[in-house]
Amino acid sequence: MTPRLTEFTLGGILTLVLATLRDPRGTGRQILSMQLPVPVLWLLLVTIAVWTALLGQTAAVLLLPGDAAEGGFTIGPLGVAAMQVGGLLATVLAVHHLGRLMGGQGTLERSLLLMSWLEVVMLCVQIVQLAVLLVFSVLGAATPGLFVVVASFALMMWVFTAFVAEIHGFHNLWLVFLMIIVSVLAISFVLSLVLSMLGLTFTGGGFA
Repeated sequence: MTPRLTEFTLGGILTLVLATLRDPRGTGRQILSMQLPVPVLWLLLVTIAVWTALLGQTAAVLLLPGDAAEGGFTIGPLGVAAMQVGGLLATVLAVHHLGRLMGGQGTLERSLLLMSWLEVVMLCVQIVQLAVLLVFSVLGAATPGLFVVVASFALMMWVFTAFVAEIHGFHNLWLVFLMIIVSVLAISFVLSLVLSMLGLTFTGGGFA
């Protein structure tokens, strides 16, 4: 059943998020059938990226030591939000172009919609993760908190892989996962090469 815009209340969004975690590919197919206008897709991407940046800064304040938390605010909230938007846009373009390069049939609009929805799902997962980590922090239990972080990462990689497969019509999820890993490694290598050629190195506080 195709979700309707009138169903995007808080309860409707949470229901769709849970459906995504249970059946990411099937839910992704339903979301793609909405065929939202392109301006709405761009607005969704920017809005979700800003909310994710705000949550990230909130988590830094609550979980990191004072000096470490302050280090993340050197570029300011707007800078963090801009970086989040840029990162999400880069992900959309990479999913679209690399998927097409590998024989996929997806469009930029499909990549834009599902990657934006993935960000919504990640935002909800991160809120739950933050609450759990705060509880473990109060209890002084670091190991369970680490397990929560690893489990959340694995869950989102599974959803991401299923979404990429649905966007481009791929059938083998393991091959899609391998393609994602290889692409991430290749992009990381190219970025490090470009930065080294520019004479930039990454330190704990940023680029120097």
